[in-house]
Amino acid sequence: MDLLNTILKPTTTAYEAWTTLETLFKDNKSSRHIYLTQKLNNTRLDNFDNMAAYCQEIKVLADQLANVDAPLTDKKMVQQLIAGLNEQYEGIAMLISNLTLLPSFHEARSKLMWEFDRKANISLQASQTAGTALHAATYKSDTTSTRQEQRTTDTASDRGRGRGRSRSRVRGRNGGRSH
Repeated sequence: MDLLNTILKPTTTAYEAWTTLETLFKDNKSSRHIYLTQKLNNTRLDNFDNMAAYCQEIKVLADQLANVDAPLTDKKMVQQLIAGLNEQYEGIAMLISNLTLLPSFHEARSKLMWEFDRKANISLQASQTAGTALHAATYKSDTTSTRQEQRTTDTASDRGRGRGRSRSRVRGRNGGRSH
């Protein structure tokens, strides 16, 4: 609404309003270009929850740069995509960047998405295996503790019984009966 109030005057024609609006946006192009380029250069995978969101942000920024008459080539988009990856994706980044002909942005995105899914699956399997191992270790530990407690209880009660029997036998053998 502020923009409308800025460009409209009581006697403004539609053409004049449009021309004024166009001038305002064109004046802003250089500063938007600088801002968007800086934002693109600082975009890193670590700032996103997943690979899809990271790739989407690169695409959105490229589209916004095109809107201010500073379109990115597909090659530049792929380079930026690779540059923002973390060390976890170093292998795939080197593989893509060392190709004689860089893939398109969509092909590179597809390869990165596949790698992200593969790593997520490996991580999930590892956590499930660790959970199973932890459960088994906990179960074994609980079972062992229960067995040790049972042995301790059995041994203590056997000792009590054994002492009683030994005393009576000793008395019986030694003729400890007194009349």
